[in-house]
Amino acid sequence: LTRAEADGTAGRIEVVRGIPYVARGRTHLHADIYMPTGRGPFPGVLLVHGGGWVSGYREQMNHHAGILAKHGFVAVSISYRLAPRFRFPDPLDDCRDALQWIGQHADEYRIDPERLAGFGYSAGAQLICLLGFENAEPQQERGQKASGVQLRALVAGGTPCDLTNGTRGALLVSMYIGGSQEQQPDRYRRASPV
Repeated sequence: LTRAEADGTAGRIEVVRGIPYVARGRTHLHADIYMPTGRGPFPGVLLVHGGGWVSGYREQMNHHAGILAKHGFVAVSISYRLAPRFRFPDPLDDCRDALQWIGQHADEYRIDPERLAGFGYSAGAQLICLLGFENAEPQQERGQKASGVQLRALVAGGTPCDLTNGTRGALLVSMYIGGSQEQQPDRYRRASPV
């Protein structure tokens, strides 16, 4: 865990790195938080990196997180479990847990839990879209109590929206889903934000 301050064009920001947001056995997932100075509460943004579900790291979003903080947002950039070891819906569960964590720690990090957005690119965009589009029912089906914390806006770039079309990245998608579309048609459909 490290804490630092940096000068930004629109003001000073505070950066807190390596905060664990969930533990899964021996695997601990971490977040980096970029905050504007001031009393807040500020709108929050959950950032999810890309990498074809098999690579990438939260630091890829440092530049975007810094810009958001300089403009009055608290940016929370997360790590999530990667394929092929972890498959859908594991990374989505990580994003759900990150959103819950943000809601539980909103006061501590000066976040307005009523003004949360999701920002992702590529695989991160697919995850952010799924997270943003779902309601409390899927969480209740998994035996979890719905938190009421929701994403109110989504920014998604290079988004794989329809994993069932089989035209791009079939190998990466099959590693993420855990088989071909013929083997796992329901999982391909559930993993498609479209």
